[in-house]
Order: sequence, then structure tokens, then C-alpha cells
Amino acid sequence: LTDGNLIVAAGHGIDFAAQTTAGGTVQEVLNHYEQGAFTPTLIDTGGEEVNAYVNQAGFYVRVGARVTCHGFVEANGISNPGDNPILLGGFPFDAVNVTNGHNPLCVGYGQGLNITAGHHIGGYLGPNSTFANVFLWDVATGTSAMTFGELSADGAFMFSISYNAV
Repeated sequence: LTDGNLIVAAGHGIDFAAQTTAGGTVQEVLNHYEQGAFTPTLIDTGGEEVNAYVNQAGFYVRVGARVTCHGFVEANGISNPGDNPILLGGFPFDAVNVTNGHNPLCVGYGQGLNITAGHHIGGYLGPNSTFANVFLWDVATGTSAMTFGELSADGAFMFSISYNAV
């Protein structure tokens, strides 16, 4: 103990090896905890970015490999609202690189959007990335990629996501 805190040497942690496991590859040492803020960004797959924001707020907690993020992003101008798919970026850690290791992006609130009533936003963070694909639930077969034209120049949304980090 140092100054009232338990300090574990680098490369070590709290070992839970005495418990029963469900099988498979298991990591039973808790060796990472942090919390902080990040700056969410919007860019499209053609490289076009939001040129100004009203709000860019992101917060995270990491426990072991698990990262939980939430935030709010609000555009204040898009210079070229093309038809390329939008990516939500700026997440604090790369997602683990596992085949089909996609993590759902949940959107619970939106404003100033240029979409049809009844449609909503979702998406996913793919493996080995800090950029989530943003989609609209707007077609009979499921989703289509959201564009800056559908976000609109003053569009905004709140999001949350939980994923395993590298």
C-alpha cells in the first residue's frame, strides 16, 4: 500500500484463477482499469469531415479488456454532404482483432436529422478499428449506410458502445 492505494507492479494484477471457468481460452488476471474522456469525430469513407461541431463529448471506462463508451456528437456545418457512408471515430482503444468480432453501436437520441420518421440510427465497431460504421434502419432488408446528407448540417445523436480492446 502506498498513500492509501493498493499498487500492483506492472504486468501483474488481481488473479482470479481459483474460480471455475466455462472452458475455452481464459484470462483470469484483472490488470487494467481506467476512465476518461475522448473526442468523438464524424468522417465519411471518402475522407470528408464535419468542419465544425457544436458538441463533441465522449466518456469511457475500461476494466480489463472491456471498454464501455458513451457520448454526444453534434455537427455545426458539413461542407460537402456527399453520399459516402459515415464513420463515428475517436474511440480511445482499437477493438480486438477477432474475425466477426463486431460490436453494436446503440443510438438512443437524435436531433436535426434529415431522415424519415420511424427510421432510426445504429451501427457497429468492427475488429481492429476505432471507427464505427453508422447505419439507418430504413429498408425492408434491414439497414443502409447513413450519409452526411441524412445527418444534416446541424444533426446530432447520443451513442453508447461496449467492446473488447486490443
